Amino acid sequence: MDINDIKFLALQELGRTERPDFVGSDDNDVRIINNQYDYILSLALENYSWSFANYKQEVEDPEEQTEGKYKYKYTLPEDCLFVRQRFTSDNYTSVLYDYEQVDDELYCNSPQLYISYTKKVAEKNLPSYFVDYLKYLLASRLCQLVTGDGNLLQILEQRKEQAFSNARNVDIRQKPVKSLNVTALTDIR
Repeated sequence: MDINDIKFLALQELGRTERPDFVGSDDNDVRIINNQYDYILSLALENYSWSFANYKQEVEDPEEQTEGKYKYKYTLPEDCLFVRQRFTSDNYTSVLYDYEQVDDELYCNSPQLYISYTKKVAEKNLPSYFVDYLKYLLASRLCQLVTGDGNLLQILEQRKEQAFSNARNVDIRQKPVKSLNVTALTDIR
């Protein structure tokens, strides 16, 4: 599934029956979805900690700063959509609270930086449960602009919430099962 397939699925929810040319078309609905797609995809990825888009890694090679409040400047990975958490240790437990982030650069006083972040994911790598949610999110966000139909908007909002709930449930089942360390108390239980 590619970007245009996802756009067409959303436009079908808004009543479009024919697949448009997403590059050359001058139709109002096509211009609107082309303009809003990247933003709404980013919102969908930010709404939840999706297992297919979340990564943890060390940010290496800091530049030492001679001026300003912070001693180190880190450049975030190119595929980073947004940073969820910043840590000072490789066990991802020591949260970094004192920092400043400007675009793809992060300034802090820690000589080591580990981040948990949401990665930009290509459409062909999006799981079907997420695409279903994204389709309804796109349609509901664009409904008033494209159709102006308030009843359709209510239906799409309900379907979006149901698709989001289903997608979260499937996504959580995709994560590895956590096991407890066996101790005297957990072994008895």
